[in-house]
Amino acid sequence: MYDIKDFHDHPGGSVAFAFCGKDATSIFNALHAATARKYLSRFEIQPSSMMNMEVAPSLDIEFRELQRKLELNGFYRAAPAREYWNKTFLGVLFVASQCCATYFFNCTLTRFLAAVAMGFFWLRQFYFCHDIGHVNPIGTSNLQLFASNVILGYSLSWWKLRHGIHHAVPNVHDPADSRNRDPDVDFRPFAAFTKSMALGPSTFRSLFRFFVPIQHITYLPLMSLGRIMFLTWSMNHAYIRASEAASAGGSRTSAPKQRKMQAYMELISLLVHHFWVGLMCRMVSSTYGGAFSFWLLAQATGGLLLFGVAGLGHYGCTFHEDATFPSFVLHQITSTCNVSEGFLVNWLCGGLEYQVEHHLFPRIPHEKLPKVHAILVPFLKRHGLAVKEASLLSGAGNILRNLYRISLIEILE
Repeated sequence: MYDIKDFHDHPGGSVAFAFCGKDATSIFNALHAATARKYLSRFEIQPSSMMNMEVAPSLDIEFRELQRKLELNGFYRAAPAREYWNKTFLGVLFVASQCCATYFFNCTLTRFLAAVAMGFFWLRQFYFCHDIGHVNPIGTSNLQLFASNVILGYSLSWWKLRHGIHHAVPNVHDPADSRNRDPDVDFRPFAAFTKSMALGPSTFRSLFRFFVPIQHITYLPLMSLGRIMFLTWSMNHAYIRASEAASAGGSRTSAPKQRKMQAYMELISLLVHHFWVGLMCRMVSSTYGGAFSFWLLAQATGGLLLFGVAGLGHYGCTFHEDATFPSFVLHQITSTCNVSEGFLVNWLCGGLEYQVEHHLFPRIPHEKLPKVHAILVPFLKRHGLAVKEASLLSGAGNILRNLYRISLIEILE
């Protein structure tokens, strides 16, 4: 047993406190590499000092053995870094060719195609950075900054913290405890997935009353703004982090020099992203209005593709108003859904159409998830469980039905 009540500098944030008094072995194994275990000894306590801890069910006990077997069989090893960089290189060539074609054959159609191509490129690059966050296939922090911050425009440190919380408490929104909230399902006041979210705080009642009743209509336009929101939050996070590093410079409690340099480099790398994107937008249009239209279409395409596809794995599933699940496995499989396999689906989802498998084994690279699926299905079947699956259309229908059902609550209230 471990006492973490004073562990406020946990790299994954305060979500760790949501598991106090519970058997957190499965979630710890899922999100932490084996090397993290060496830090546990300083929190260890005698079991007799905490007698009310929940005990994991037999399902989770057997699941831990499955985790161990997959790790021994090499499922957690990432593909060579060159395979990831090759995909990025091909994507850069594709977008560059589209923009060059627009420059030499300047017309509305070529500008439209180039903007859409950039949106698709950002979608594919996100899947690369997603693997960086989970399995780190490329090594050094400078390369990570280049792949995520410079090319994609997302703060890698911000996204890893946010995404780790999402994996710990997927589809959870606890109205009484802000630590028990999945940030990826919180779109208030523009959308709500549970009754408590729909009713909302009294300070924003007018906004909730306007947006929630029509949220099933505004869902897709909202998703198209997702990338712009991520860019804004990333820049805000990087600016605050760099400011804190600068203000701590002369104090006794100043951060190590390497950490301060990382904070500065993160902000600079994001500024470089916005510079090259702005330069490319200006290249394809001779007017500022045309350049902004190109930028907006590229961002909307990337946002709609990424957040629309990502939503299929969660927003049509069960939502929870607390994280009291005694079973890690049950929580993950009720909060996630696979998307029916196919070439188009595989390309759009970047291998993450196996969302159930990804949430149960987040550190396994996406290219190995089909093999994990073949192992997981019979494992769950022995326990009377199954992997949920939906097509692109049926998954979208499930989401819209969920949103419509909650919108009626707001209307009736």
